[in-house]
Amino acid sequence: MLRARPCRIVCLLLISVLASLAFAASASAFSITDEHTGPAVTRASLQADLLAAHERAARLSAHIQQLEKRLSEALGEQTWRESGLGPPADIDTLHQRISHLEQHNLDLQQQLDERDEDLAAARAANRELMARLNTPTRLR
Repeated sequence: MLRARPCRIVCLLLISVLASLAFAASASAFSITDEHTGPAVTRASLQADLLAAHERAARLSAHIQQLEKRLSEALGEQTWRESGLGPPADIDTLHQRISHLEQHNLDLQQQLDERDEDLAAARAANRELMARLNTPTRLR
């Protein structure tokens, strides 16, 4: 459907050039001269026009393929989003939230490590004090 219109234009252009070439070949082997039509049309100039038309058709075909690919990608992305299967629209917000939560997790882990160290130090101090209390004293 997308290719029908541009291809139809290219085909009409090629048919027009081919018709001109056939007319030139039938009128004369090399040139048509007429005082009222302007400069002479030669077989070589018509062949050059035909070659240019072929090149233009190839460029248009490549451009059409590129446009079809972009349209297909856009429609696919839109369909993916509308189906609910794609990523949410506020993905940047979610990435920021993830970063914030990861940082919060690191902070909590650091606090836990500090408390573990404090607890270990308190246990060591408690063991030392209990050891002092349980040892017989000489001066009592």
